[in-house]
Amino acid sequence: MDEFSFRFNNRDAEDLFGLVILNLVIAAGIKYAELTAKAAQPDAQNEPS
Repeated sequence: MDEFSFRFNNRDAEDLFGLVILNLVIAAGIKYAELTAKAAQPDAQNEPS
């Protein structure tokens, strides 16, 4: 449902594809070390009981 709503709501955005490509070109990449880093351990007090 969300995909169809998005397409319908953006049917007049003719330059959407160009904006997406431009954003991908300009955006900073993620380094492999950062991408594969281990996740931080959750706090003991935040764990569900």
